[in-house]
Amino acid sequence: MDHPVAHLTGDNCLRIRTCISHFLKPFWVAMDKWITDGTPPPRSVYPTIDAGTLVPWVAERTGWTALPGVKIPDYDPTARTCRLRF
Repeated sequence: MDHPVAHLTGDNCLRIRTCISHFLKPFWVAMDKWITDGTPPPRSVYPTIDAGTLVPWVAERTGWTALPGVKIPDYDPTARTCRLRF
């Protein structure tokens, strides 16, 4: 066994090529800094209605070209939007 679990300490996990994707390495390095060095994580970014970034998708506004035989659901534009406040 090349990488026994019992011997994984420190930054050894960053060197395991078989279980950590190259795309995830920056995440693990950043998370290590957040935990060990107290580096704050980046600000959370997610779409919201108030910011105008969470909006309904409209094919005509996106330049979407229809796919033959695929029907996109037609949502009622007058449907009431429910907003939950937590």
